[in-house]
Amino acid sequence: MGVDVVLMRVEQRGTSPKRRTLAPVAVAPDPEEVFVRLVARVRGRGTHPMLERVDPYGSLILSPAEMPQFLRPR
Repeated sequence: MGVDVVLMRVEQRGTSPKRRTLAPVAVAPDPEEVFVRLVARVRGRGTHPMLERVDPYGSLILSPAEMPQFLRPR
């Protein structure tokens, strides 16, 4: 089971969080589990804290403020 990355757009009318919806913009599937293997290699080392947060069986939602840190090369 690979990790599929889904780019979502937040749509919110008004200020209530109850009116917030997520709309998919793009999908990057990982059927060969390349990303899952990468996460398994770095997990537990403390060198890539953002990758430590990835759960192949759950969901991880990153805010726009977190994306530069996630994408930053080491």
